[in-house]
Amino acid sequence: MRIIDIELYLAKRLLVRNIKLFKASFSSLYQIILGTNGSGKSYLVSELSPLPAVSKMFEKGGYKKITIEDGGSTFVLTNKFDSGSGVHSFVKDGVDLNENGTATIQRELVAKYFKGLTPELFNVLTYRKFSRFTEMDSNKRRSYLMLMSGIDLDWAMNVYQALRTRARDASGHVKRLNQKLSAEVQVSIDDEDVEKMELRLKGMQADFAEALRLTKNGVPSLNDIERLLAPKLFQLEALNSDLDKFIATIEDGMCTFGISNKEGVDRYITTIKANLETLDGTLTKAYEDKERVDGELVKLKEMGAEGLAEYKAIIDKLTEEVKLSD
Repeated sequence: MRIIDIELYLAKRLLVRNIKLFKASFSSLYQIILGTNGSGKSYLVSELSPLPAVSKMFEKGGYKKITIEDGGSTFVLTNKFDSGSGVHSFVKDGVDLNENGTATIQRELVAKYFKGLTPELFNVLTYRKFSRFTEMDSNKRRSYLMLMSGIDLDWAMNVYQALRTRARDASGHVKRLNQKLSAEVQVSIDDEDVEKMELRLKGMQADFAEALRLTKNGVPSLNDIERLLAPKLFQLEALNSDLDKFIATIEDGMCTFGISNKEGVDRYITTIKANLETLDGTLTKAYEDKERVDGELVKLKEMGAEGLAEYKAIIDKLTEEVKLSD
């Protein structure tokens, strides 16, 4: 889109500067607008668009006329304000497309032929009434980008939402699988069990290899069987010999003590236990007598020689009495 020229008649913002009619033609793609503060630069920029002007910005009888080239066509857009909201024309290559002359149809034609341009979008592009595009939140930026593109992005957004849902579901499925894997690892066998299984497997593999070797040429021979059984028979004979020696030892002991069967062994053990208990009682009494004698010796030492002679006489007397009693 390239603006060729513009006319503004009885624009209130310019009348402040005593400008009743303003005309400008643009021969270059780039234009510089210079002026002092309050001279109307911002207002002029606001009118440099195909959008219809606002009636309250013009005196009665005022108008805006702008010529634009775009896509190989020439557009002449006019807004006249003789009364009310004015009369609008949208001439494309000599044909007026706004037969009713309303502002609503004028805006719809502008949006149709100038890539979705709307008053809101124009305000964003010229920083009027809105914050800078980079300072908007993501939702507002997305809405304006969709407006500028002129493309219906509903399908793309629906696809995005569907993919987002599937990604969320996949993430939940992966989480459940990880939990299941963790539970399986906790109940798995430990290293010690694995080692035992490996040793058992090796033994089975060795036995299988030996059996395969023996059966490779048919049924194993008697010599092979005897060779395999020889170590086992030797071990059995050694165990049998040790068992015989043990039994002989037990029999010799039983003969020595006059024991001929299990009941005899039980009686012999019971007798030994009774004798041990008797000996334990005798030993206990001997310890008690020793302690009593030690006490008497201490008393004798304290009595001296006279007491000792007297005590000896008592012992002799008691000895005689014992002999008489026997």
